[in-house]
Amino acid sequence: GDLQQQCASLVEEEWPRQATRLDQLLQPADGTPRSYVLVGQDGVVFGHGRVGITADPPGSALLTSVVIGHQHRGQGLGKTLVRWLEQVASSWGCTYCYLSCEAHNEPFYRKLEYLAAGRATCDRPVLKALGSKSVSALEAMLTRRVGDVVGSIWLRRRLVVEVPLQKRDHAWVELSIASQLSGISSVDNSDWTTHIVELPYQPQVGPSCGLVALRMAGAALWLAKGHDFDSKIGVTAQLLEAAQHGGSADGEVFQISLLRDLAGVLGLRATIVGVEGVQGYQQIVDLLQDGLVVFPYGLGSDSRSPADNSARAHYGVMHGVCKH
Repeated sequence: GDLQQQCASLVEEEWPRQATRLDQLLQPADGTPRSYVLVGQDGVVFGHGRVGITADPPGSALLTSVVIGHQHRGQGLGKTLVRWLEQVASSWGCTYCYLSCEAHNEPFYRKLEYLAAGRATCDRPVLKALGSKSVSALEAMLTRRVGDVVGSIWLRRRLVVEVPLQKRDHAWVELSIASQLSGISSVDNSDWTTHIVELPYQPQVGPSCGLVALRMAGAALWLAKGHDFDSKIGVTAQLLEAAQHGGSADGEVFQISLLRDLAGVLGLRATIVGVEGVQGYQQIVDLLQDGLVVFPYGLGSDSRSPADNSARAHYGVMHGVCKH
């Protein structure tokens, strides 16, 4: 009807090459991507935006065709529309919102806390039967023919920030360790010596494994002293501290020394130590008597600690250590 025609005109005025089909603009309520519009009291469409679920990376949202009519810009409607679409994405359980834009629109999205990101693709039922290689080949062909229609700058915003700590009791840790030991050795679990500490658990959101490990370790130490760790420093403040000390605004920590410095921000005392060889088990047990161990490790089969400044570093916090 008239609403669809207004939306089509608005989108095609902004991106003439997009060749929008009217029947794709407003999807049924149970399908994705979905279109949302800002409409005035007189029935005039002020703005339009679409939000869908991403196939790659999975579990995030992709915003497309976000536009405010030229005559209605400068009134805060763009921010209202984007935040509205983000709320929809959050209600679907998405952890990030992705979008692409042209260079002149990047400052607007930067003000809305969007950061540089890799390309994302929208999840479409029709593509599921093709397989990832076929989809990639199709996308490459379309890009060669028409270019990146909606822009070449990819950005994303983290939707989930404050993730509550969850309790993992001693029995849960013992069961988890026993399960892992049974998978890597034919020796009876009773032949293993273990030293286990209790830790609160926090799910990781985005590339922030170092901060999550540090937060879990810090929470365990502060709670052991009868303090409320969540009131000490929140995830948002931790992200800001990481960025100010040389990490990324999304929580990536590339240096072991940076992790040590951030521990100090949390009110913790941290030291970098090397642990290896046959004495390693006892060294770790000694460390776990009065503290906790956060450790870096590499990707793939190479479990050696990555060099400082390695972008491929992952971080974990030790629940305990086992010796056969």
